[in-house]
Amino acid sequence: MSLESDSYHQTIHTSASPAEAFRFFRHETALRDWLCDRASFNARMNGEYYFLFPNGYTVQGKLIAYAPDRRLEFSWLALPEGGQSKVEILISEADSGADVTIAHHNPDLAARQKWPDWLENFQSVLVKGIDLRIARRPRLGIMIEEFNPEIAKRIGVPVQQGLRLGGTVEGSGAHAAGLLKDDVIVSLDGHPLSDYDSLSLPLQSLHAGDQPDIIFYRGPVQHTVPLTLSSFPIFKIPPPAEMARQYRKNAGEILAAWTAQLSGISEELAAKQPAENEWSAREILAHFTLCERDYQGWVADMVNDTPVEDWLQMRPNVTTRIQSLVKRMGSLPALLQELAAAQEETADFLEHLPDSFVNQRKHLYRRAAQWALETVPSHYYDEHKEQIENALQPSK
Repeated sequence: MSLESDSYHQTIHTSASPAEAFRFFRHETALRDWLCDRASFNARMNGEYYFLFPNGYTVQGKLIAYAPDRRLEFSWLALPEGGQSKVEILISEADSGADVTIAHHNPDLAARQKWPDWLENFQSVLVKGIDLRIARRPRLGIMIEEFNPEIAKRIGVPVQQGLRLGGTVEGSGAHAAGLLKDDVIVSLDGHPLSDYDSLSLPLQSLHAGDQPDIIFYRGPVQHTVPLTLSSFPIFKIPPPAEMARQYRKNAGEILAAWTAQLSGISEELAAKQPAENEWSAREILAHFTLCERDYQGWVADMVNDTPVEDWLQMRPNVTTRIQSLVKRMGSLPALLQELAAAQEETADFLEHLPDSFVNQRKHLYRRAAQWALETVPSHYYDEHKEQIENALQPSK
């Protein structure tokens, strides 16, 4: 790595192929996964691009050179005040993988400081599918409760702003530091804390494993202790057969819960909308089937290497689309059968995902697996279970 005054230069070796390494510099989803928050990249000579980073830092420019799988060169205009520079990327086959060389000529200060982190994350996402920005998010391990002057007086602390603890998470840094219920944290890493939102500023510059000082009150006494920040659990990706097995299990439980909720319910009650612009139980059930279908399409786009967003973009929420499915199916048993069929289609699709996708596009495979095994169950239990119960209440 070179940090000369007029350039940043670094070469890294990756076990990925040159084609996969090159793809990570021109594929919009891959760019979001390792580099920035938003990316637009027109991969051709004179094609324009922009990268949007946290805190308003933005980069835009044009491609000056474009040789697929070998070389990229583009202008780099950092906004709002970073100035104009140029980036050159060279990729070559080496030792069962690829060597990737980055040369940023006359970089702005932000880029010069961030390239080591960016390239470390590039390697992690490319090889393991793990975004270090997420894996290294700091976790305090605290539960926060209401705090106001009356509570301050009751617990005997001499401050009226801060974070009052309801407890700590077992195994977290806060637990290890000995923090207790009704402690009031007033400072983290030198930053004053007044409420939950005030945590965002100090946490922006901290990572899991860091050990900032915290200042807190326990009754009238102020204490200062170091707190080792822990990390959030990293989702473990199962192989396709195991993912399909877990998915079938979860889907079966959701279908059984639906069946139980609809047991003894008349078609008339299931078709009743509880209020204007609110879905009936039949419409919610159709929405679940559409979610299965759109999830399949979302994963199919990933398999085809089409850039995707991180969600289904509300397509299963279009009411007229939902009502068309309800009309076609005509009854609760038919809607339940349609959901069961869609769930099995999803499970079979996941079980037979191409090896090239599973092994070479781990950042996309991780996205597909996490949605299937975490988002789908929460979609029923956390988002819609109570809504279904309310929709099935008899009219008063």
